[in-house]
Amino acid sequence: KTIGIHLDKITKREGVLIPSIVKQCIERILAIPNGTETEGLFRISGEKIQIDTLKKIFDQCPPEARDLTPYSIHAIAGVLKLFFRELTEPLLSFALYDTFLQIDRSGGSGPLSEEQIEQFKLTLKQLKPPNFETLAYLLKFLVHEVSTHSDVNKMTPSNIAIVFGPTLMRPEVETMETTLNSPLVNHTVQRLIENFDIFFPG
Repeated sequence: KTIGIHLDKITKREGVLIPSIVKQCIERILAIPNGTETEGLFRISGEKIQIDTLKKIFDQCPPEARDLTPYSIHAIAGVLKLFFRELTEPLLSFALYDTFLQIDRSGGSGPLSEEQIEQFKLTLKQLKPPNFETLAYLLKFLVHEVSTHSDVNKMTPSNIAIVFGPTLMRPEVETMETTLNSPLVNHTVQRLIENFDIFFPG
């Protein structure tokens, strides 16, 4: 099983820091000619039948036996989003949820202050290695391959954050108050996207 379990479980089983599902979905999207220029990439839903089949492939087949070529780009993007949404603990972790929101709250809507940059860096360093490396790998793809084509795919940092915010960041217990935080959650993820090269140098 790959979908709906803890990230640590997958990375320990596979002996890696970044789960094979993440690498395989992203590599497949990159292999499709002009794939990252597809309008609404990650926003348009794939066909349910294809996504269900992909779920079975990732849950039942070892990494080397998976063939993603028959599936549409929207189905592959859909199963990647599903993977992050179904993690039993989100990529940005339950423990750091409040900290990330506080950093974002402490500034206005303009550029990040030096202090905010330092606080974001310190907080990101508190993520476990698999979380940090998987986040860096995902964001690098979203920043350097997806949002660079936002004039055609319409996936600006803000639109990417709306799609990925709630899947990467959520509280351990949902309350009325946390529901009201959703614009802040998206804005925090947007900050990570817009300042990717500062937070993840190299």
